[in-house]
Amino acid sequence: MERTAEGRWVPYVLDFGVAHDSNAGHSLTQTGALLGTPQYMSPEQARSDTKNIDRRSDVYSLGAMLYELLTGVPPVQAENLTDILLQVLDVEPTPPRQVVPDLPVALETVTLKCLQKEPAARYDSAKALAEDLRRYLDDVPVQARRVSVVRKLLKKARRNKPLVAVGIALVLSLLGLASYGVKNRLDARAREQRAIQQAALAQKLGQEIKDMEWLLRSSRQLQLHDLEREKVIVRKRMSKLSQELQGYGELSSGLAHYALGRGHMALHEYPQALTELQQAIAKGYQDGEVYYALGFVLGKHYEQAMADARLSGGGDWAKKQLKEIEPKYLTPAIAALQRSRSMKVDSPHYLDGLIAFYQRDYDGALKHADMALKEAPWLYEASKLAGDVHHERALQARDSGKDDDAKREFAAAVKSFEAAAAEGHSDAEVYEGLAEAWVRQIEMAVTKELPTDEAYAAAVAASDKITVAEPGSISGSLKKAYAAMLSLIVTTYGPNAAERVQRCLSAAQDVFAKQPGHPYASDAASNCYILASEMAQQQGKDPSPFFRNSLQLLEPAIAKYPYFLWGINDLGNAFSNLGKYHQIHGDQKSVEMLQKSLRYHAERALLDRSYINSCLNSLTVTLALVYECRSEEDLIARLSSADRYFLDCTLINSKDQRCFNNYFQIYARAAYRTFLSGRDAQPRVQRALQHLALTRQLGQKLQDAEGHAAMTYLVQARDLLRKKLSPAASLAQLDAALVDCFALAPEDVLCRTLAAQALWARADWQAAQHLPFVETLTAALAKARVAAESPEISPDAWQTLAETQLRIAQSTQAGKTRTLHINDGLAALQKLFSINPNHALGLITQGQLLLLRAQGEQVAAQRYQSIKDAAAALERAFTNDPFVRPTFLPILESAKALLSKP
Repeated sequence: MERTAEGRWVPYVLDFGVAHDSNAGHSLTQTGALLGTPQYMSPEQARSDTKNIDRRSDVYSLGAMLYELLTGVPPVQAENLTDILLQVLDVEPTPPRQVVPDLPVALETVTLKCLQKEPAARYDSAKALAEDLRRYLDDVPVQARRVSVVRKLLKKARRNKPLVAVGIALVLSLLGLASYGVKNRLDARAREQRAIQQAALAQKLGQEIKDMEWLLRSSRQLQLHDLEREKVIVRKRMSKLSQELQGYGELSSGLAHYALGRGHMALHEYPQALTELQQAIAKGYQDGEVYYALGFVLGKHYEQAMADARLSGGGDWAKKQLKEIEPKYLTPAIAALQRSRSMKVDSPHYLDGLIAFYQRDYDGALKHADMALKEAPWLYEASKLAGDVHHERALQARDSGKDDDAKREFAAAVKSFEAAAAEGHSDAEVYEGLAEAWVRQIEMAVTKELPTDEAYAAAVAASDKITVAEPGSISGSLKKAYAAMLSLIVTTYGPNAAERVQRCLSAAQDVFAKQPGHPYASDAASNCYILASEMAQQQGKDPSPFFRNSLQLLEPAIAKYPYFLWGINDLGNAFSNLGKYHQIHGDQKSVEMLQKSLRYHAERALLDRSYINSCLNSLTVTLALVYECRSEEDLIARLSSADRYFLDCTLINSKDQRCFNNYFQIYARAAYRTFLSGRDAQPRVQRALQHLALTRQLGQKLQDAEGHAAMTYLVQARDLLRKKLSPAASLAQLDAALVDCFALAPEDVLCRTLAAQALWARADWQAAQHLPFVETLTAALAKARVAAESPEISPDAWQTLAETQLRIAQSTQAGKTRTLHINDGLAALQKLFSINPNHALGLITQGQLLLLRAQGEQVAAQRYQSIKDAAAALERAFTNDPFVRPTFLPILESAKALLSKP
């Protein structure tokens, strides 16, 4: 409200919904952001031709309201926004008198004058419209006139300027020939004709490009929906345009390729766009706009190459691949964008931001993106650019071990992508960036054994939005598969594991339906099958089909893509898992599978010396192979390989906790094997403990490290007892390691098994001091039973239970109690042998239980048979694992001596 000089209050309407000052020297919607109510929107508003939006646009909107007041329906009617806008641009409204026949002609004339497509044909102002309406009310003839036939023809001519221009040029040419008949004049007219044609064609194509880009960009700003309908419209227009341009011959060649290139660019079909734009330049069309488009499309190709390099190999391998591909995409992209700087763009800062991003000037890119948003808040592409920059910085920080910086940059990337999505609701590329940011955060959390549920849910939500906007794209399904696969690494035994395995495999199948044999989908699905095999084993089911499916997917992919480094690595892991499965079940195939795994990891290492996971995985496989050593020489060779892998690992990253953890565990198991062979275990114990200390110094405590720490201290204690030395300090360290192990993983079967065995050592120490120890063994029995009930399948847990029963039986007088423990021990071994019939320590325990049972048997034949069975079990144990023969050979010899007695 405003008080006038006379003291009256006068109201003013400040905003009709979208206010725009045409004299402000800037444009509200330069980038094509669609603002306004579509059915009342002028054609220049609908096509975002902001330079021509003025008071006459408001006259059009007033005319649309007048039309509806007179007829009861709006001048434009359609079922969806796209059709409404296309009608506003191209279709004349139905004359009001065809809707309401008794409507006065003058009112129809006034209304249609307001609704003219060309602003110049409308009333010059709302005041002029008001004055004409006053004339109608006063029964004075209105100034508006019905559109004449000539005017209608002129309007049609304007809509087909190229053909009209050609016609005019031809007429002028004929007149020139008739009037002058001079060759020079003919040549001049031909050049004039060509110039007219080129100008008209350029104008037509310019409007076509703008219309196509506007339609798709404005559609991407609508609420999340499938863009395929709008894409079909654009493709039809491109096809029609291509057919029309064929009639112009060479005149249209460069322009046509440029127009089609921009169409593909708007469709986000970058390979096709690149081909068309390169042909446009080759045909001589070389203005700033084509170079901007070319630079943008080349940049998109480089971004895709970056993503592929990370998915196919990562690390220095990715850097090497990108270095090789820079001359093809990155260098020409920067050059083209710099060349386009002379072109008038909505926000030059966005262009400068793109250039800075591709030049790896990340601070500069963020600065320009921020300034672009200040200039044009609706330019959501600038927010996406900021997201890309933050994401790239996060990955670099993560790869450099700067986790805090990585977390901060990932959070900033997510914030920027979400800001872009708040404007570009249906732009799949925005959600691709958002999903990728969450997937990589899952990956980072997995390496630290941290929860992934929040990042996983966010990644799936973003992936689903990609699929909604672009159902034909594989990106949404592929990112969902990777999110599920990565999260499963830390939730394999969690309540959501089955759902995530299914989601992973289902998403991969969606990719295969569109692109059979896709290598990245094959890799993700293969890993998920391996994780499913672990779940199957946990549930007591046969995992073989999952192993088979994993290898059937990945082996052909590697054969087809021999430089797919992640795939090679994961194929090595697949064989490693298969080898460990065979090992648990006592199958001799285990060594073959584990050695095959080592070969793939070695192949991966040769292709990329900087890839630390090749070393880590080789150490993990060597850890499994330590159990397969059948001689001291074999064990020395394995440890020598481990030393080499560890050196390579620390040369890549001397601060990586995993290098030291994996290496320490190898020596922990080697010390255990050495103890079983009867040799001095202390040197290997000391090497293990040395690297345990380094492992703990380099990061947080890890469950598998604490489990193997307990194993090392247990071996040390038992070795000291064998040497008749005090194990007190080792037992204290053992107890502390078990506390940490259970704190990190209360149900871990290794921790539970070692907890029972720790009490063996304590009981042995008590016995050595002539102290009561049966109660300690009874406590060990309780822990062994808990270990055997663990969800994870473990033959060693059943062996521990059987040996605990043996130890109690050995400390008990002959009678029912001893017999009960013997029978319970043999029953536990039956469980063991149902899992692994070739378990050497289980067979040794069986032999000892049978010999103990023979002592109490009264019938000679039964006693003889028990001794014979005991000797057979011991012989079989030494055949399966010659390494343990020196320690347990006296038991076999005593059995044979008993058998030789009459």
